[in-house]
Amino acid sequence: MFGGLARLLAAFGKSSVDVYEWNQSDVRKDRLPNGPIWTSLATPRQKLNFTGWQLAHAVVKADYLIERALLLPGLGLLLQLDHIVDFASASNLKLVPGTVDTLNNFTRTSLSGRIGQGLSLLFAQSKG
Repeated sequence: MFGGLARLLAAFGKSSVDVYEWNQSDVRKDRLPNGPIWTSLATPRQKLNFTGWQLAHAVVKADYLIERALLLPGLGLLLQLDHIVDFASASNLKLVPGTVDTLNNFTRTSLSGRIGQGLSLLFAQSKG
C-alpha cells in the first residue's frame, strides 16, 4: 500500500519527453526509406517538461468533450498508470519494464493514444 502511495506521489515530480521537429518534405513523403537515420529526418527541440499530474489532467481534458471537474478522473488515471508509467525514474518519461506484456493489444494502443493526446495538449499549451 505504501509503495503505491509513493508511486502516486512520484507523479507530482517533474518529467519530460524529447521533442523533435520533422522537415515538412520528409513528412509529405509517401514512404520513408527502410532503416532511416532518424537524426537526419528530425531536428531536436527543447524538451517538453511537465508533471505526471499535468499529464493526467491533459489526458482527461482531451477525453471529455464537456467541461467538468477533472480532479477525480485525473486522479483515477494516475492510479491506472501506477504500474504502467514510471514517474519515479529519471526525469525522462518511461514505461515500467514489462508493461507491454501486461496490457492486451486493445488497451495498449488505446492508452498510447490517450497519453499521446495529453502530450499533444501539453505541447500546444507550452507554445501558447
